[in-house]
Order: sequence, then C-alpha cells, then structure tokens
Amino acid sequence: MEKERTPPKPRITSSEISSISEKPHKRRQRAPLDAQRDTLAGSATANRRNRANQLNWDEFILGLKKTTKEFIENVLENIIESIVMTNIDGRLVFFNKFSEEMFGYRAEEVLNSHIAVLGTTDPDVIGEIRRNRPFHGEITLRTKDGRIFPAHVRCVPLRDEKDRPIAMVGVARDLSKEKEKEFIDHEIARLKAFSENIIASVNDGIQILDLQGTITFANPRLEELLEYAPGGLLGLHFSRVVIPEGRSTFRKIIQWGGTIPGKTSFETRLVSRSGRSLPVLVSSSPFVEDSGVVGIVIAVTDLSEMQRLKEDLFHSEKMCLIGTLAGEVAHEINNPLGGLVMAVQMLKEDVREGNIDPHALLDELTEIEADARRCRHIVNKLLEFSRRMPEERTLLNINDLIEDALLLVQRQAELDDVLFTKKYAEDLPL
Repeated sequence: MEKERTPPKPRITSSEISSISEKPHKRRQRAPLDAQRDTLAGSATANRRNRANQLNWDEFILGLKKTTKEFIENVLENIIESIVMTNIDGRLVFFNKFSEEMFGYRAEEVLNSHIAVLGTTDPDVIGEIRRNRPFHGEITLRTKDGRIFPAHVRCVPLRDEKDRPIAMVGVARDLSKEKEKEFIDHEIARLKAFSENIIASVNDGIQILDLQGTITFANPRLEELLEYAPGGLLGLHFSRVVIPEGRSTFRKIIQWGGTIPGKTSFETRLVSRSGRSLPVLVSSSPFVEDSGVVGIVIAVTDLSEMQRLKEDLFHSEKMCLIGTLAGEVAHEINNPLGGLVMAVQMLKEDVREGNIDPHALLDELTEIEADARRCRHIVNKLLEFSRRMPEERTLLNINDLIEDALLLVQRQAELDDVLFTKKYAEDLPL
C-alpha cells in the first residue's frame, strides 16, 4: 500500500520577494497623486455647484423682483384710494383703478399726460417734489366731466441711489362726502341750536311726553311756571303736574297719538311744585320720527294773567252797570224807606196822643220790618254784584240767579207796565 504524498511547499523566488517588497512603496508613491487628482475633481465639482447655486440665486432674485413688482402693482391697482405716479416732469406713468373711478378717466386716456389734467396746478405739487420735499394737504381736483371736488393728497418723491428725486407717488382721498357730512352736521347743529333758542324764548311752556306719559323734555318756561329747577321735570309722569280732573284728557291725547278728534285745545289746571294751581290752555300734537309717533308735544299757555285781565274787565263792566242802575236801585230803596219814615211818624203821633192800639202797633212794626229787610236785601245784592271775586266753578241754584236778575230790572219793568209772574220749580238739580 502506497503512502499518501504530501504536496510540495510553494517556493518564492528572490525576484518575487523583491517584487512584493516594492509594491507597498509604489502604492505609497501613487497615493499623493490620487489625492491631488481627487482634490482637483472635488474642486471642479464645487465650482460647478457654486455656479449652479449662483445661477439659482440670480433666478431667485429675478423671480422675487418680478413677484414683488406684481404684488405691488396688484396692491396699488386694488387699493380703495386714488394712487398715481408721475415722472419728474409731472407726466403720469401710473393710474390705478380707483383713480379711474374717482376722476372718470380710463388709464390709457391720461397716461403720459401732465398731472395738471387732474386739476393739480395750485399748489405746485411737482415743484415741491423737484425740491425733494413731500407734500400733503387739502387741494381741489377736477373730474373728466368738470366736477370740482376737495381732496386730501399726500405726495412723496421717489429717489435714485444718489437721493435725487426721479418720480412722484401721490395718494388722493375724495373729501366730498366728508365735506357734505360736515355741512349736514353743521346744519343739523345750527337748526338744533335755532330750535332750542326758539323753544327757550317762547312764552309758552313746552313739554314732550313719551307714549307712557313720562316727561322727556321741558323747556325753561315750563320749568319756571311749575317752579322746578332745570331738568327737574324730566322723568316725571304727567300726572304729577296735572290736577286729577284733567288727567283723563291727557290720557286720551296719548291714546289718540297726540290729538283728540274735534278738539284742538282745552283748558285745565297744572299743579306747581309748591302746590299752586295754575290755569292753562293746552294744545297738543304728535311727535313723529322715522318709526312713527314716538311721543306727544304739549304746549302750555299760562292763563293766569289773562284771567286776571278778564276779571278786571268784568269788574269794570260791573262798576259801569252799577252806575247805570244807581237810579233804579235808589228808587227801589226809596220806596221802602219812605214807608219806614211814614210808619215811624204815625207811631210817634200815636204815642204823643196816647192812642196806642197794640194790634195796630204790631202791624206797623211788621211793615217797618218788611221794608227794612227789603232795603237790606237790595243793598246786599248790590254789594255782592260790585265785589271783586275770583272766577271759580261752583254749584248754583238757578232760581236764586233769576231772582237776583229780576231785582235789578224790576223797577224798569214796572215803568214799562211789564208784570212778572214767577213760578219756580223746587226740585231743579244744581
């Protein structure tokens, strides 16, 4: 049996050893070259990247400028104020949509035209811009159809890199509505002051009631009449200043919205703060606003002086009438006085003669008493007629009134052969 052979060990020649020993050295020699080559390649790549980045940045700047320009143009076009731009010579280079609405021009009609077409010749706005100064203030502008209107403008210069003015941006705001509102507000204030002066100076008291009867306005005259301090009547219910008998009429006025059908005015009495009763004439009308009747206007005329004058006139008329009736009254008194004198003389004669009959004496005394009572009655009625008495409403028996009147005309009736037949009812209501 043969033994297994062991394979021979490989042999390495000297040349191979030399070759092996040299390989690392050659690799060490090639390494700097590779690094240099890699560095150059990386540098080229970086340059390419830088160029790409630079290109992207320029594109970004251009895009940003374009976007910003579009954004600004969009804003300027759609802002709700007039915005225009001119060059340094004053020729329009931009005219936004709101400017078209304000002035009535289309942009293409005015572009490259001088800004004076819009009426801005005075003051010299362009002159201020050329002097590198902003301008703001109120000026007068003109529309395409020639309408002149006030406007507030603010103009600023656009400057170059050397801070020299090269263009102008102007913003204008139409003040027509504001001026109109100011005028209306001024007129309203003037009319309000005028009305308040009239209301304050009239001699009548004026108050306004709401639909619940609360006093919401009272002029100084009414406050004076009712003895209240300024503003003291506000918030009070009308029943606080009206006598109970007159309150129902006020309620009807409120119920009917300011007027009572067939009744334009009425007399009543108001009560002052101190409790004094004041005769007044009341007129009313509805207080109307956009929503309809919101209250009642009450005009109050003080009748105190009028009543005093009426009483004076009535008293003067009575005095004149007394003078006219003096003769008649004297006759009415003389008749019973004559009977009295005669009866007294007859009694004196009987006493002297001692011829006194008790029954006859009693009859004479009875006649004397009747005549005296008649004289006293006439005198009392005359005094009542001549006495100054305040006018007042009171219950009266009409029979007594007729009797008093007949007493004044009875003598004249007798002279004219007029006979009065008196028949009074006893159950007449007062």
